[in-house]
Amino acid sequence: MLPLGRRNLTVEDGYALGFVVGNATQLRALSLAHNPSLTADGVLPIAAAIAQCPHLSELDLSDTAMLRGETMTGDGSPHRLHPQLDRLEVRCLSVLSDSLRKTKVTSLAVGGVGMGARELHLLAPAWSAVAYGDAPLRLSHLRLGHNKLGDDGAAELARSLARVGSLTVLDLQANRIGCAGAAALAALLETSPRLHVLSLRANRVSSTGAAALAQGCLLAERISWLDLGLNPVGVGGDAGLRRLSTCLATGAAPRLERLSLDGSGLAARHRQWLREAHAARDALSERFGLVPLEVVMVVLQQR
Repeated sequence: MLPLGRRNLTVEDGYALGFVVGNATQLRALSLAHNPSLTADGVLPIAAAIAQCPHLSELDLSDTAMLRGETMTGDGSPHRLHPQLDRLEVRCLSVLSDSLRKTKVTSLAVGGVGMGARELHLLAPAWSAVAYGDAPLRLSHLRLGHNKLGDDGAAELARSLARVGSLTVLDLQANRIGCAGAAALAALLETSPRLHVLSLRANRVSSTGAAALAQGCLLAERISWLDLGLNPVGVGGDAGLRRLSTCLATGAAPRLERLSLDGSGLAARHRQWLREAHAARDALSERFGLVPLEVVMVVLQQR
């Protein structure tokens, strides 16, 4: 493992690490997380070198500046020269996607880098397409939280993951995803047979989106944690909470252990529906062996 998180890495360090990683053919885990000075031109040589690491199984590029090149080499003053920076960032993502297909990465984290739908489109072929004879990744953990995917990015992601049957954890918290995006992602609850955790925390999912996710739960055999906390689920009508309550009461998602709805604008009637559904589910648990469920409706205080 090569843990290089929080090391204040710079572009120059990226060039050196490209050489190191390219010669570490037995490398199995690489973390560059929380290096805010590591921009696309520093990540690029590392992304290219990953192709020489066939045993790599874990990669974390979260909270780098690989898609946020807001300074140019020289006087250090802020610029946003779109033509130059965009070309570099596109190149970085394309190379990373190509290199990943030559590895065995199952756990990928690219959170907090400013990724939108366009950038996701460049990265997604790593797990959704066969190219040059390289099979796509068999991802189990995909963490893309704190980006800006929006509804378009969520729909793109859902399409790209439709045939990734190995996925167990999908973290999309704080991504500006609304009801349309939630509806697209709801299909993954049905088509991803091993999906255990889906986090949509701190997005923009209101009642309509919650209703779509509840529909997806009807055929979700493995989901154990659905996190909708800090979304306006209680806003825009009652359909979403009605549908969720009905699903819980009838035993849908039999392995669901935790449903997070804290900070979601729940009215008193919504809480009552959920409590009644929880009681009905408890009765079913005794008869059919459902997993005990915890419904979180209050924001937990951090110690």
